[in-house]
Amino acid sequence: MKDFLKRSLLIASWIFVALSYDSSPDAWKSGDSCSKHYCLEKKSYFDQESFLAASIPYRSYKLLYSYTPTNFVVYIRNILNPSQHKNFLQICDGSKCEYLSSTEDQVFTFTSVNQITIVLSSPTTQLQVQYYAGCDILDQTDVGFELEAASSSTQEGRCWVLIPRLQHVETSTQQHIAAINVFITKVNLPPNSKLSLSNVLTGEVLISFGTSTDLDFTTVENIGRQISNSMFLLSVDACPEILCSLISFKIQSQALGDQDYQCFQEKQLCDYGMAEDEDIICEGVEATECSAYQEFEYIVDAAIGLLTIDSVPGDVLLSERAFSKSQKRRINMQCKNSFKSRKWKNKLCGKKINGQLWNCDIFRICSNTCVELRFLHNVCGVIMESPFRDSSLTLMT
Repeated sequence: MKDFLKRSLLIASWIFVALSYDSSPDAWKSGDSCSKHYCLEKKSYFDQESFLAASIPYRSYKLLYSYTPTNFVVYIRNILNPSQHKNFLQICDGSKCEYLSSTEDQVFTFTSVNQITIVLSSPTTQLQVQYYAGCDILDQTDVGFELEAASSSTQEGRCWVLIPRLQHVETSTQQHIAAINVFITKVNLPPNSKLSLSNVLTGEVLISFGTSTDLDFTTVENIGRQISNSMFLLSVDACPEILCSLISFKIQSQALGDQDYQCFQEKQLCDYGMAEDEDIICEGVEATECSAYQEFEYIVDAAIGLLTIDSVPGDVLLSERAFSKSQKRRINMQCKNSFKSRKWKNKLCGKKINGQLWNCDIFRICSNTCVELRFLHNVCGVIMESPFRDSSLTLMT
């Protein structure tokens, strides 16, 4: 029973946020447009039209400037019509340059510099750029960072840019990540404060905190487009000046390559009881070790207090907290987040050949949430007579 409930919590807590690019074409933009050939803003966006053409053979320039040394994160996207030169774009910080020879979206980071110069070698090249200045940069294989209370530098507008990578190489700008798990735990927020996590590549707000919590997490899936990096912005959106120093949190991330993510999904579907729909044979899955899934379980269990003091990854013990009413509420909350994904919502509102909705029982642990979303919130836009004709399960409160 304990093992079953543990799996229930883990799977019900799975939040899908797919990188789908069918939303607003300007959703990725943050800050104001920088239309001059130089930019002084802390965050801004621009395209090739604002570059200054200044020499023959052709070169055009864009400057990102700060009066004091600071960090820059530059996201270059939608590169079209590159020149025949091997390195048709270069980006320099005064001491070194990075050269672009690929049209894939890429992310560059620079620490403690005053100026970034972007140079194009062809008048036909088109691109879009989003940049952030002044944020702390968390750029490593597995991001792990904890902000403790009483930090004198915490104020409204403080930000952290997270760039999870499969392997951390100083000169590496291109990596293909199948999915990212981002965990934010031990969040302490004073009154009238707000903390948010957004996806820089799409502009979508993934998690927003207005109150303290012990755990929230999201999984960003790379679908529909090849992306070199994933990048997230964690920011203090609001806090009373005298209380800002009380903000504290811990953030962790887990970058998954194609193979790790495949085993992760198979383990998840088998635990959830939905493997048959995907033609997955769980006997083989259970016999195969999946370190990515084990790490995921350990992080979640540790965050919500399901581990004993002596627990280590691979040897997880459950405490009696697993049976608490608050745990059931959390399952319900995380199930709601799971249904935000396109795949889950399609199943939630999917209909049989006879035109009736599928029974909520197909969602196993999240059956109660299915009932609540359909009948209390009417997310499918279908008027139903009674939730209990669809499922005999009662709502969790």
